[in-house]
Amino acid sequence: MISTINSIYDLLEWGSPVTITAKLLFSEVCLLKLHWDTEVPAEIQREWKSWTDSLQKAPTLTVPRCVFKHNRTHFEIHGFADASKVAVCAALYIVSYQDSTPVDQNVLPAKSRVALREMSIPRLELVAAHALAKLENNVSQALASFPITAYHN
Repeated sequence: MISTINSIYDLLEWGSPVTITAKLLFSEVCLLKLHWDTEVPAEIQREWKSWTDSLQKAPTLTVPRCVFKHNRTHFEIHGFADASKVAVCAALYIVSYQDSTPVDQNVLPAKSRVALREMSIPRLELVAAHALAKLENNVSQALASFPITAYHN
């Protein structure tokens, strides 16, 4: 399981909605504290097979390489973060404007992780907000020379 999860190279974590499912299944296996050569329960095996089969059936994802087009006048960064009892996530999007009209929206980086079981929802929301703040800090440093006019969270 861990080999398959780690074989997905996703530097900006655009595939977080897909990979978090595998991470949750692996987390369930870890919580069972099985010996390394013990058979994984049948229900988890079925869910894992369903997940790997869905990867084979998924269409190819194409991502635009350039989010800064020459004819755009300014850009805004929009951040979103959320948490549940099972996962925490954060994502940043860039919105391109031509004068005052929004023209394009593109995802920048995203981050997801399995939630710790003993944490409350408000605490997990803080974890998500912190992940978003770190993403925003990294992106604002990387895009310091671009005309970013606003950040919205």
